[in-house]
Amino acid sequence: MTIHIKSVDFPILVMDNFLTDEELKNVFNELYELKINPLISSNTDAAKKDHKFLTKNKSGAWLDRIFQGKREKCEYFKVYKKYLGYRSREFDDFLNVSDLSASFLDTKIDSTLFGIYANESSYESHNDVCHFTQIFWLTEDEDYVDGGNLVFTNLDLEIKFKNNRLILFPAFCKHEVTNTKLMKSNVYRYSYTTFFHLY
Repeated sequence: MTIHIKSVDFPILVMDNFLTDEELKNVFNELYELKINPLISSNTDAAKKDHKFLTKNKSGAWLDRIFQGKREKCEYFKVYKKYLGYRSREFDDFLNVSDLSASFLDTKIDSTLFGIYANESSYESHNDVCHFTQIFWLTEDEDYVDGGNLVFTNLDLEIKFKNNRLILFPAFCKHEVTNTKLMKSNVYRYSYTTFFHLY
């Protein structure tokens, strides 16, 4: 795992190669089951503006709803906060950036939305109603994914979509997902978005 701090004013953490090969295999195997789950829907409580969804060509479902609260049965929930287990120097550096970044450890509850981005999908600029947001990206083959990058619209910062990449940031930072072009029929862009709350 490689960890970078992308911004000091607003602490943004990027972790590449977040999962090991074995963890990645387990999450992907589960992902293919999630894709055909009947709870997958284009209505995922996404952000709205003027009563219209800000997402385009995106579907998904809440993991706790799919697994009926039994997180121990979910491969992603087994690893989604594994950076807390061994607390690397880089992660501690992130926590020490400011009182804001340190307050991540004060979060008490979270929920995760599994998302499937189809061809020509996007997500307009918005902020999340929580304390911190974590996004984890997957794809079958990133060579066939163009776009789908995360842009922090108030910071002039763009983070390129990459398989097995995790991003953690304060939820009030406005962000958007650029248009995603998929150049192969069986390749998708997947996201696991976790919303961390203080209470």
